[in-house]
Amino acid sequence: MSCSIFRVVAAVAALSFTVACGDDTDSVPNTGDTTTTGDESPGGDGDTGDPGGDGDDAPPPNPNCPDPTAALPTTYRPINEVAATEITALTEGTIEVDATAGGFMEFADNPFIYISFADGTPTKVDITDTAAYASKDWDIALKRTVIRANGGDSGPGAVEVASVSAGDLGSATAPSDSSYATDDFATEDCELVAGQIGEPLTSFDGWYIYDSGTRTVTPADLVWFVRTPERHMKLRILDYYRGDVSATYEIEWAEVAE
Repeated sequence: MSCSIFRVVAAVAALSFTVACGDDTDSVPNTGDTTTTGDESPGGDGDTGDPGGDGDDAPPPNPNCPDPTAALPTTYRPINEVAATEITALTEGTIEVDATAGGFMEFADNPFIYISFADGTPTKVDITDTAAYASKDWDIALKRTVIRANGGDSGPGAVEVASVSAGDLGSATAPSDSSYATDDFATEDCELVAGQIGEPLTSFDGWYIYDSGTRTVTPADLVWFVRTPERHMKLRILDYYRGDVSATYEIEWAEVAE
């Protein structure tokens, strides 16, 4: 893990935002401690712990921080449950991913939804957060505004991500090898590296634009290239809302022709 110039030591004040035209809400998680107070994390005594699982463990990238999950705020701690939500095919090459994680009032106690591209089609993987941190069986995972990739601090899957500016999937070509990165949400001292609204920073950082005036999340005009050991995919996030429900992603996808 490297110290990022975007390091934000977790100390973000509580900030809630209401989804426009609806009642579902998102919030900036409290990243200041492993115990969250106030409205931003309903919390509970869920699993805080050992990434575990039956997958192959990658060598610790830093002896000072052998378990990057120790840097995670309570709202994104590993949960020892499989996501109850699903992936739905909308049209050919477009899916809806329900990453609501129980909604704003419950997301701290609900897991990520995990996706594999192993067969060339986005497929849900029934795996818990705790097992996922040591498993190669998934490629990306989503929960509220966070999109993780199975590499770096997120797992041993060697998944790399890069983005290019593009308004459509078809015209986007893969960037240079040096553009690809893995997840890096913990510093060498196991402190949280946070995204723009306090969530763990991942290789998908920058996928959205947050408007503090309207308190809405809008996908940026980017195409994301996801390189796994088996596949090379490209994704475009079309929407973060279904009606008034946030964290319901509409994603366009295609396999990259090599």
